[in-house]
Amino acid sequence: MTKGKGKNGESRVIGPFRGRYRWLSNFFEAPTSYDGTVYPTTEHAYQASKTELPHQRKLILACNTPGQAKRSGRLVTTRSGWMKMRVDVMHEIVTDKFERNPELAVQLIRTGQRELVEYNRWHDNYWGHCTCNDCIEEMHFNHLGEVLMQVRGELWQRCADGSLMLAYLIKPGDILAHPEHGQVTLQGYSDNMIVDCRVEMSNGEVTYFKMADLIFVRGADNG
Repeated sequence: MTKGKGKNGESRVIGPFRGRYRWLSNFFEAPTSYDGTVYPTTEHAYQASKTELPHQRKLILACNTPGQAKRSGRLVTTRSGWMKMRVDVMHEIVTDKFERNPELAVQLIRTGQRELVEYNRWHDNYWGHCTCNDCIEEMHFNHLGEVLMQVRGELWQRCADGSLMLAYLIKPGDILAHPEHGQVTLQGYSDNMIVDCRVEMSNGEVTYFKMADLIFVRGADNG
């Protein structure tokens, strides 16, 4: 996979999920719930979801690190039909991660339409894309990256239809992302719960949008 450049010079691909993008990793510390229990990371929640035995879930919850949780998850009694449901379960868990941690939801939306790829060197071509020489000819499914992009699209839609509000993060002068018009600059807004926004488009036109039409994102991610 080629890490090309977009029209603004930024990479069209984000990955691997470390450094400034570590928050995309399941190992990032962000409270995440599954089946009524809040886990310290998405990795904890995912590993616990593999089993239906309460005592095994408690053991994973007690793990001090996501790496320890991952190792413990290899020892659990796997629930029936797990292999067929695991991507759907990951989607559920990743969705909760970003709903529960709105500052991360904002960062995810700010990635725009860039491809998210879990590049790795540990031969995981199911959830990611291993870049080692031994895996060059392997199929790279990148299911975690695909799930993240699906959740990103769903967050965009929920912001657009008004069911998810991230408006508390914006102020006049911020650059916003609009699903039809791309990046726009917020010139001002009413004090009445930001019902109407006056937006100056990149082509110089001035347009008014209602709050539900905007994805409320502070700044632009050019990295």
